[in-house]
Amino acid sequence: MGELLGQRWRPALPQLDALQLVLVTLAVIGVWSLWRRNDPPMPASKQPARPARAAWSSAAVFTALVAAILIGAVLLGGAEFLGLIGLSTVTSFGGGEAYVGVADGFFVASGIVPAAEFYGQAVPVANALPGPILVKIASAVGYSYGLQSGGPQVGLAFAVAAFVLSVAACCAVAMLLMGGYGRISNSALVRRLGAYVLPVICGLLITTCLSMVRANMDIAERAELPDAAVGWATVLGAFGLWWLQRRLRLHDVVVLLIAGGASLAALAVAAG
Repeated sequence: MGELLGQRWRPALPQLDALQLVLVTLAVIGVWSLWRRNDPPMPASKQPARPARAAWSSAAVFTALVAAILIGAVLLGGAEFLGLIGLSTVTSFGGGEAYVGVADGFFVASGIVPAAEFYGQAVPVANALPGPILVKIASAVGYSYGLQSGGPQVGLAFAVAAFVLSVAACCAVAMLLMGGYGRISNSALVRRLGAYVLPVICGLLITTCLSMVRANMDIAERAELPDAAVGWATVLGAFGLWWLQRRLRLHDVVVLLIAGGASLAALAVAAG
């Protein structure tokens, strides 16, 4: 906010990265559930039916795939990085836009991927492509890591490994929970998790939005453009697209095309 006002504020406040925030939230929900364990149970009519045993078999297959990838990484190199890919996958509650904030905490804050590359290349391209944001960001981060480690071929190998690992880890957890959900669905912890984790995810998304605005301003500063003006234009443009989408009920692809066309037009004006 200070940079939008032309100021350089550097507040020294304690911060939690995405993983710490998620773990603290789960701990708080767990303690709250134990304290309020006398809550009435869910009515039997609203309890979901127990899934088939096939869910357990599927979880075992995906877990074996995750283990095979990590063992291969231990033998060939990159086990620590791919371990972070798997850990970030299972702590992002199944992916979605929240994974951008989680990936920031795992890979940008730790210095594995530069912030300008992450928010200036990986995130915009991932949002423009079809498919789950989780696997796209994981693949992009994997390519960046491999490119720094050994060139384009290594980058492609790590991109494929990160893609498969993120899908397998997510599916393993999903199938495992599906197999046991029939037994724990009436648990106060499970019911509160869905209700109280939403504000945490929203907070991660707000952090992601602010980080992208900051990345735009950094790019503008390197291009010798007024960074504060670019920051305000980004914020106003985002609100304008939101209003236009709600007003005209535009498809997401149309909104992306409008945003891309406006960005190219602004770059042409700035370059001319």
